[in-house]
Amino acid sequence: MSGQLVCILSPAGSSSMCLSVNAYDAKTIIIDNFYNDPYLGWVSWTQFDLGDGSFALWHTDSGAKLVAAADGSLSLRPGDMNSTQGYTDDERWSIVVADINGGAWGFFKNHITDSLRSYSEGLAIRPVLNTDRNLNILGNGPYNWGSVVAAWDGWGNGEPNEVWGIVPFPTATTADVQQVADAAE
Repeated sequence: MSGQLVCILSPAGSSSMCLSVNAYDAKTIIIDNFYNDPYLGWVSWTQFDLGDGSFALWHTDSGAKLVAAADGSLSLRPGDMNSTQGYTDDERWSIVVADINGGAWGFFKNHITDSLRSYSEGLAIRPVLNTDRNLNILGNGPYNWGSVVAAWDGWGNGEPNEVWGIVPFPTATTADVQQVADAAE
């Protein structure tokens, strides 16, 4: 099984942000500033298409799967990224093209692409365990690096803290990613 190295971008916040693991405790799922540096593994994920419309996200630096608990909390589960093992529902994710209109999301609709599925709109990333939940930066903003991410129960109509873009990493440049933050202003 092979995967694609990706960065999962958020337009929330005042600068370029991406899904990350807290580099200090190596377990809390947060947003962090985007760095165009392939050696900074805490902002890098490996996306595996599981062939049934779902995918797995492995944190590239730690070699652990992103898991959503029934209460929406996120964690990393150690495993063997090279194994063709089965995945449980709490380790599977799905993508839904966000139902949003223009405005700040024009950038997502025109520029962000998930290279595995050719989406060109903002994406809601949902755990298969409960598709009423979405990856969400918790709180009401401002969203700064270190803000915690969870699988929130509910949809806020495409708010910046709940819509994501998936781009190949490290081929995205800082200038490309900055456009995501600019689009949300």
